[in-house]
Order: sequence, then C-alpha cells, then structure tokens
Amino acid sequence: MLVARSGKGEEGFTLIELVLVLILVGILSALGIGLLASQGAYSAGAARDQLVSSANLAAKLALSRSGDGASVRLTIEEDPSEWRFVVDPGHRVRTAQRHNATLSRPVSTLDYRADGQLASGDNLEFVFTGNSAHRACVLASGFAYAGACP
Repeated sequence: MLVARSGKGEEGFTLIELVLVLILVGILSALGIGLLASQGAYSAGAARDQLVSSANLAAKLALSRSGDGASVRLTIEEDPSEWRFVVDPGHRVRTAQRHNATLSRPVSTLDYRADGQLASGDNLEFVFTGNSAHRACVLASGFAYAGACP
C-alpha cells in the first residue's frame, strides 16, 4: 500500500506493512511446503514413473532380442515398503518406495513378444494412489506412458 504523506511528497511502505507482508509470506510458504512434501503423493508418482520406464525398457529389450525369438518379461512385485519392477532376462530391477501408496491392479507380469508388443494384446492401465492418483498406461504395442489409456 503506497502512502502519500502530505507536505513532504514522499511515498513508501511503513515498517509495519513490510513486517506483516513477511509474516504472511512465511505462513503461506510453510503451508505450501507441507502440501508438496507429502511422501505418499511423491511415492505414487515415482512408482508410476518407474513402471513407465521399466515397461519401455522391456519393449526395447524384446525388440533388440527379436532375432533369438526369446520373450521378455516385466514383473511388478511389492512388499510393505517398496515396489520392484524386474525386467528379465537380465534381471534389471528398479524400485520405488510405497509410503502408504497403493496399486490398482494386483501384482502382475507383462510378457513382451519378440516384436516388442504385449503378448496379451490388451492395453493395461495402472493407477498408483497416494494423496492423488497417478495413472500409467502400457499399450498393446508395448509403448508405456504416464496417463490414462485410450
């Protein structure tokens, strides 16, 4: 709030106004950090990202091994503290902490054919839920992305 002082022509903020603004900014930032720092929301988003990354790795690995006809498998495992995304062959493991987050589908296995596509032929949607829902889609073509399936 600008204050014009009569007689001197000076404008500016009073010390009280500046202190109140600093206090309000401090309170708002403390509340905002609490909302953003929730472990459940972070864990669900991180798990979704690890699933997408692991699914794309499995599809690429299947394509690279197409000459030998071997299939590739992505297994989603969970225990009370973390999810594990295991790509075989090669036993490539990626993990994500759970922190009370849940997965909409039961623990499952995705098989990829030599052409990089899912053996099931279906699009699969996974929803990781913490404080909010984080969706991942694995298309029948083998491509995975963050978001809902079509």
